[in-house]
Amino acid sequence: MNKVKYNSKIIEYEIVRSKIKNLYIHVRDNKVIVKAPIKMKQSEIEDIVDRKKKWIYEKINQNVVENYKDGNTVKILGKDFLLQVQFLKDIKPILELNESDVVISLPLERKNRNNTQIIKDLINNLYMKIAEKEVAMAMMVVTRIVGIKANKYRIKRLKTAWGTCTQNKNITINSELMKYDRQVIQYVVLHEICHLKYMNHSKEFWNMVEKYMKDYKEVRSRLK
Repeated sequence: MNKVKYNSKIIEYEIVRSKIKNLYIHVRDNKVIVKAPIKMKQSEIEDIVDRKKKWIYEKINQNVVENYKDGNTVKILGKDFLLQVQFLKDIKPILELNESDVVISLPLERKNRNNTQIIKDLINNLYMKIAEKEVAMAMMVVTRIVGIKANKYRIKRLKTAWGTCTQNKNITINSELMKYDRQVIQYVVLHEICHLKYMNHSKEFWNMVEKYMKDYKEVRSRLK
């Protein structure tokens, strides 16, 4: 069993090698599984896990993924929006976004029931809608600057990554990235675009990322 230390806590993780191109980290039932390409060096795996240890620690220790209750906040493009949940007669679940609030209207008969999943689905749909515009804009900007274009890209809610890139030059961007500001979104898009040239996290890969975003380390640190 492999180990990494974060906040004086030891996190154990298992490495599973398989015929894949990128490394993936799965946290489930407090168990950490790192799926890595067969030929990836042990030191490279450990370096990636070390950079992701804060995220791993938070995943292990979180009891509730999100707390979608009236009066809490929802992050959209790096800004905090007040979540308002109201119950009305003769209405279907609907979400409205204004300058400072996310207003969710639910049927009156659901007032004393658990509405977490309904609210979560509405917010996820909002992220998808925002992502359609924001990711398209980021793709256009990064592609023009770097001079490399993906075969195609899609937006999807991912559980363990902010973005992925396949050997066929297809990129997937996590819709939940819309919680963060545009600079973070652009960093993730740049990260995946650079994978079109380097399908690894080698020194050459990071040099390429830094070439087009000098402060990428600071931007990356904002991802949780």
